[in-house]
Amino acid sequence: MMLKVVLQYTDLQEDGRNVFKILADYGVVILKTQSRSWSIFPRITIVVVDYPKLNDLISALNHNCEHEVRVVKTKFIKEKTK
Repeated sequence: MMLKVVLQYTDLQEDGRNVFKILADYGVVILKTQSRSWSIFPRITIVVVDYPKLNDLISALNHNCEHEVRVVKTKFIKEKTK
């Protein structure tokens, strides 16, 4: 089982760049990005293996960004087998 997670961050002071850099460093799969032209709070839908990996990721994101990164929603998904 894997987790589908929706993250929300504040896109000010290069935080967007930092968020995507850290997600790339952790090898996280990004499913979808969602931003509205009038909002500074974009959302990213990602897939992580388990809760400890998610906790490490959120800790790294909040440590390296000026504004907070928060979890909006989590959902278990089944792995596709071939």
